[in-house]
Amino acid sequence: MRSGKLVALAVTTPYRSKALPDVPTIQESGLADYAVESWQGFSVPASTPGAIVDRIHRDVVAVLREPDTSAQLENLGFTIAASSPEAVDQTVRDDIAAYRKVIVSADVKLK
Repeated sequence: MRSGKLVALAVTTPYRSKALPDVPTIQESGLADYAVESWQGFSVPASTPGAIVDRIHRDVVAVLREPDTSAQLENLGFTIAASSPEAVDQTVRDDIAAYRKVIVSADVKLK
């Protein structure tokens, strides 16, 4: 897109991307209430001791906050949240509930 070989029509997030600031959101393009945002994170077994979870979180956040790392990720369009393990758990619960509603309303059946 930056080279001009592709033209972005819109981004799916409810906010404009720092990597593509001139590309409108789908909401701005006329589809109100549309917002799809991907995210990445680390998961560990539920039985992992809290101290280990805290250490992994601390170490990953430290890497994400390194200036070179954060600049590279933001240049690719990522937004670094570095939220707490509890916030990630809530995000997973919220996503499950949201996608469950979509699946039920679309009457999706597994074969």
